[in-house]
Amino acid sequence: MARGPGPVAAVHRILIVAALACALVYAGWEGMHFGETGEALAAARAALAVMVAIAIAVYLRSLRDLGEKLTPRE
Repeated sequence: MARGPGPVAAVHRILIVAALACALVYAGWEGMHFGETGEALAAARAALAVMVAIAIAVYLRSLRDLGEKLTPRE
């Protein structure tokens, strides 16, 4: 029987990448809204979405050794 995390680590990374993509798309959408209307709240939401995307990217980078962390030691 194979030891290790199985698909858990890969699926987790895929979901985190999807969250990162969604945050960037939302930031772009709010940025376009700000460009069209000049609404200050849209700019604030876009800036917040960019900060969230940066935080998600930092978290994704920290997952480099996730498979190794989830694999039981002998």
